[in-house]
Amino acid sequence: MRRLFSLAIIIWWGAMVGALIWREYRPLVFSPSHLEAIGKEIEDRVDWMGIYAQGQKIGFSNSQVRSWEGGFILEEKALLRLSLLGIPREITTRTSIFTDKSFLLKSFELTLESGPTKFSSKGWVEGELLRVQIMSAGRVRTLEIPWKEKTWVPQTLRYALLLQGALEAGKRFSVPMLDPLTFTYEQLEMVVGAKEEREIGGKTVQAFPVTYTWGSLSLKAWVSPEGEVLEEEGFGGLRMVRESEQQAQLQGWPVGKGVDLFRTMAVPVKGEIVDPRGVSYLKVMLTGAELSKFSLEGGRQRRWGSVVEVTKEKMEGAEDYELPFKGGLIPSEYLSSTLLVQSDDETIRRKTVEILRGERSALRAVRLILEWVYENIEKVPTMGVPSAVEVLSMAQGDCNEHAVLFAALARAAGIPTKICAGLLYDSGHFYYHAWNEVFLGKWFSLDATLGQFPADATHIKLVEGELQGQARLVGVIGKLKAEILFQR
Repeated sequence: MRRLFSLAIIIWWGAMVGALIWREYRPLVFSPSHLEAIGKEIEDRVDWMGIYAQGQKIGFSNSQVRSWEGGFILEEKALLRLSLLGIPREITTRTSIFTDKSFLLKSFELTLESGPTKFSSKGWVEGELLRVQIMSAGRVRTLEIPWKEKTWVPQTLRYALLLQGALEAGKRFSVPMLDPLTFTYEQLEMVVGAKEEREIGGKTVQAFPVTYTWGSLSLKAWVSPEGEVLEEEGFGGLRMVRESEQQAQLQGWPVGKGVDLFRTMAVPVKGEIVDPRGVSYLKVMLTGAELSKFSLEGGRQRRWGSVVEVTKEKMEGAEDYELPFKGGLIPSEYLSSTLLVQSDDETIRRKTVEILRGERSALRAVRLILEWVYENIEKVPTMGVPSAVEVLSMAQGDCNEHAVLFAALARAAGIPTKICAGLLYDSGHFYYHAWNEVFLGKWFSLDATLGQFPADATHIKLVEGELQGQARLVGVIGKLKAEILFQR
């Protein structure tokens, strides 16, 4: 159990950072003549929200806006206190957004910290580009993203929405949004429902239910006729509730270790697998969520409707080759360095040379890298955005850290490598988990957290890729259910 940690929670936290989209709402019709009045209305305003899971407080957030010469500065802080397998963890985020007078992005700074791990980024709009710098383990990497006109980020949209009048049932609109963690664009869709009574904070209030969909994330908010968001509700029983500063920071905290989100997000299972690490074939039914958008077919997996079949690969089918790979049939992305899989970093390259000690066989190199990561990275619950360089430096982490570091070392050796995420069975439930695949004539699974090559058949792949791909799992967390149909 303790090897399967917080992939789901990292995805959830990224979604919650993005979900702090608004505190006030108006339909998007811009009226520049109102900007000065709106600016005065929100100047130096501080909003507080309590964050809850399974009916217990797990955190709070506060946001403030003030003016600067060219527009506005939006500052936001959030804190989560969680229990991961009984081990307390605290996560903090801090965001500063500089906008023009229409609340469109000019620049930003973002940090996410949990214990010794820290992820930070900053970016600025320069012509038709958004230039982003990612800081990790003392290194700085730069990314350039095409900047679309009138694109919003979550922290600015809520103030732009102040520019308009009253809510109306049936109102709907769509705007482009930039995800501040994955730096990808998604359309934000909003729909306003009919006004209803809602019990919030011990009081019965009139509020409009507003549903918004952003990529795979679907959330619901209750907004007062005056435009204040009173409550937001996400997947898995997660809620954000408007509170006073004292309520948000001091009241409602649970006694003891509190909510263990790792166990809360587990997928319930009908049936049992006695020896999951020894399973070579699994047939399972997955219900509760749409499966067609996920990577459930191909390689060792097959799908018929809601039934998924996984067959553990036989190593007799592996094709060895001399490193580095020169086949040319594999997309370059599986050999490339990325913002978080820094296979071109000098420390990663030196460690790869040290591990391989001149080994040129791809098959033997995979085993050497797998063995090194498994034996040298301490298995501890880690809350952060995984970076291969940082994992190598800290020598600790959970499944995502193991997968990211293995991918960086293997790619540095010239081995095409994927990062995969999905489900893994353990102790009566399926848990969200990350692992790898390497190319040896065809794709073979391996799990550096468990030291498996190939990985056992209770690994059910749902997505491929880094945070951009893994964020798609948000849409199924808290919804999936599984039934074991057959195993051997």
